[in-house]
Amino acid sequence: MEKEENLQKKQLFLKILCFLILGLTLFTIGLSFIGKFFDVAIGEVVKSFTLASLLTDNLLSGRLKALFWITYIVLPILGASSIFLYRVNKNFAFGAMILLLFAAIVSLVSKDILPEALYQHIKVTQGIKIPCSIEKVYVCSVVPTVSYFILAILVLSFAIEDIKFSTRDIAESGVLIAAALVLNFIRLFPAPTGGSVNLQMLPLFVLAIRKGPVKAFIGCGIVYGLISCLTDGYGLATYPFDYLLGIGSTAILGLFSKYILREDSSTYNFKGELFIFIGVVLATSMRFVAGTISSMVLYDYAFAPAALYNVGYVFISGAISMVLVMGLYGPLLQISKRFPNNK
Repeated sequence: MEKEENLQKKQLFLKILCFLILGLTLFTIGLSFIGKFFDVAIGEVVKSFTLASLLTDNLLSGRLKALFWITYIVLPILGASSIFLYRVNKNFAFGAMILLLFAAIVSLVSKDILPEALYQHIKVTQGIKIPCSIEKVYVCSVVPTVSYFILAILVLSFAIEDIKFSTRDIAESGVLIAAALVLNFIRLFPAPTGGSVNLQMLPLFVLAIRKGPVKAFIGCGIVYGLISCLTDGYGLATYPFDYLLGIGSTAILGLFSKYILREDSSTYNFKGELFIFIGVVLATSMRFVAGTISSMVLYDYAFAPAALYNVGYVFISGAISMVLVMGLYGPLLQISKRFPNNK
C-alpha cells in the first residue's frame, strides 16, 4: 500500500514538473512570436527575425516552414497530450518521447539550418552574394531546445516505469543487435540515388516486434545506433539524426507489437501482416526524414538533393526488410507462443 502511494506521489510530481516545463516552453514560444528569435548577419547588415516571420512570411521554403511549425507548435501540444494519455496506453508516452526528442534535435540544429535557408532566399530575391551567419541567438530559441530534451526524458520515465529487462531480454536483444551489425557490413547493391542497400533493419524490426517500442528504442537507437555509428566511421556528429532517430525509428514497429503477436493467432493472418506493413512504412519514413535533415545540416545539401540521396537506399532497404519480416511472421508467432514477452 505504501509502495503504491509513493508511486502515485512520484507520478504526480513528474506530472507537475512536466506542466511547469511545458508552461515555460509555451511562454517563450509565445514571446518569440513578437520578440526576437535570432539575428542574422548578412555582410555588415544585421537582420532580426521573429518566429512569426519565419512561420508566416515567405522567408523559408514550404517544407522548412512546415518543419518549424511542427517543431514549435505541434510537438509541444503532443507533449502535453502525452501526459494525460500515458495512463490509457504507455505507447502514447513512448511515441511522444520520440517526437519530443526529434523536436529537441531539430531545434538544436535550427541555427545551422535557418541561416543558409534565409541566405538562399535573400540571395534569390535581392541578388546578394555575400555569406550570412547567426549573429545572436535569443533565449526564446534556446529555452524550447532545453525543454524538449527534459520533457523527452520525463515522458520516457512514464513509459518505462513498469519496464524491466530480464536476462532473456538482454540475451535476445544482443543476438539480434549482433546480427544487424554483421548485416550492416554486407552490401547487397548500391542504391540508384546513392548509398548502399543492406539488411541491417531486418533483425532490428524483429527486435521491435518481439520486445515492444521502449526496449526496441534502447536496443536499436541507443545501443546499436552508437555501435554502428562508431564502426561506420562517419563521426559522432551523425549520431543524433542518422542513428539515434534514424535507426531508433525501427521501434515504431514495436507500437503495433500486441496487434501483430496476438494471443489468438497462431499462423499468418491478414491483420498481423497489415500492422507489420503500417509499422515498417512509418518507421522507414521516419528514418528517411531523419536522414534527410542530417544531410542538410551536416553536408550542406539543399532539401531536394538530400531527399533524393536518402529516398533510394532507405526505402529500398525498408521494402526488402518488410517483405522478409512479413515472410517470417508465422515463425515469429510460434516463437512468441513458446517464449512470450512482457513488454
